[in-house]
Amino acid sequence: MSSSSTAADVAVLSTTVRTLDPDRPEADAVAFCDGVIVAVGSEAEVREVCDSSTELIDGSDMAVVPGIVDGHIHPFSTDHV
Repeated sequence: MSSSSTAADVAVLSTTVRTLDPDRPEADAVAFCDGVIVAVGSEAEVREVCDSSTELIDGSDMAVVPGIVDGHIHPFSTDHV
């Protein structure tokens, strides 16, 4: 993290991160700032973008996977919601 950058808001550590990067398909941690991924890698690499204000989440019983959330429905194509 450069000195002009702000620290991550949230970091999930000790987890399994599926990256979809064929050169590095899995990582151990991920960090976010303003809803944007700012670091993916080992726990040590991700901690470099954290400071005392970063919320640290123990992800040891979790997995982080990429996804798109599309919460809309089409009322005429669903039976009963």
